[in-house]
Amino acid sequence: MFSTANIDYIKTENIDNAFLKFYKGAQVVYVEDFVQGVEYSVKGYTSYTIVTEQAITGNEELKEYKSVSNIKLYTPYLDLIDFGCVGDGVTDDTSKINQAIQQVLSSGGGSVFGRTNKFKVSSISIPNTDWQKIEIMGGGMPVPQFGTIGTYDVNKFKNQMEIISNLNDPTKGVVDVQSGTAYNDFNFAFLSLKNLRIKTYQNPNCRAVNAYYATQLNMENVYIDTGVYNVQCVEPTNGTTGIITPQNANGGFNYLRYVSVQGFHSGIDVHEHTDGDQIILHSCKNGLTIKAGDHASYFKRVLGQRNTNQVTVEGTQLFEIAQLNMEYVGTGQYDASNAWQRPNFEINDPNNLGIGEIHWANVRGNVGKVPYIRINGASGIIVKRIGAENRLLAPGNPDPNPA
Repeated sequence: MFSTANIDYIKTENIDNAFLKFYKGAQVVYVEDFVQGVEYSVKGYTSYTIVTEQAITGNEELKEYKSVSNIKLYTPYLDLIDFGCVGDGVTDDTSKINQAIQQVLSSGGGSVFGRTNKFKVSSISIPNTDWQKIEIMGGGMPVPQFGTIGTYDVNKFKNQMEIISNLNDPTKGVVDVQSGTAYNDFNFAFLSLKNLRIKTYQNPNCRAVNAYYATQLNMENVYIDTGVYNVQCVEPTNGTTGIITPQNANGGFNYLRYVSVQGFHSGIDVHEHTDGDQIILHSCKNGLTIKAGDHASYFKRVLGQRNTNQVTVEGTQLFEIAQLNMEYVGTGQYDASNAWQRPNFEINDPNNLGIGEIHWANVRGNVGKVPYIRINGASGIIVKRIGAENRLLAPGNPDPNPA
């Protein structure tokens, strides 16, 4: 274990296949891959260790620096706190974060790292680029809090990066990819979001992640909410979306893993080439909204609870959902404030635009698994209960005694 008492940065030139553990006292608070040639900040930690299969023999392999003036900053990996962001959830860090993104892009693309701090912003702007990656990454996996009954304080967790915004503009996102100079106004940006929470407000009049003009999108361990437990979400009437994936004719890579959205009019707007798994959608008017696309999209497991419509189709696109797990509001599980969360349709395709297949399982609150499903249109979608052989057509098999 190495003390950080007299240093601010560390770097290696010849240690392979290693990772760093950062400590506060005896507690490990962060783990990071140790990449050759990259300067890592140790500010805020009391010590660190290097975990590797090879022997660490001394300073000929590990370089330690007292101040940033001694080294050339490795800008493709930029620590937002070291860059000058406050990260207290109160001070507006919009300008500094946008400057950090510009700096990373000026050196060919890379990552900005927010540790487990909270950053108040209006809108984080991703400018026009030429096939570069920009990644916004936190220091640990956030904890999504959702359910079907009761109340819960969703703001008590501390050790997760948060982006907090009161943006009031339905055309922009809290993370907002700008239009570009490529075909269809594409911006040749590969946007990656990892290990963070994006928090807006009740009935948001903004988007959370607007990647419509991005060429490619990668999201892993991202939790998007409106600052309240989903059962207490008011009806989202502003028509905004939690995540807008890149538009039709995108760069063929839209990868969503462990992504949760709640409290928006549409949870995720799905354009072509979208590949999702462990997608969690709660208390939205529409959970997944299928948009027009030439190429197909695929989802492995989607969980939808207390959504008015679980899947809504607004454009012709081929798609498949291998496992659509759902739960709808049961008797006594709503009041006047959240009665809007009662179900309308599980599959809502009134104009019969969808072409695809959905395998589903449904639960009614206070009852358990049920064979009921409500289908509107969807003549081009093969809808089957998991384990069943027969396809269901509209109106499906509605609950004869809905709550």
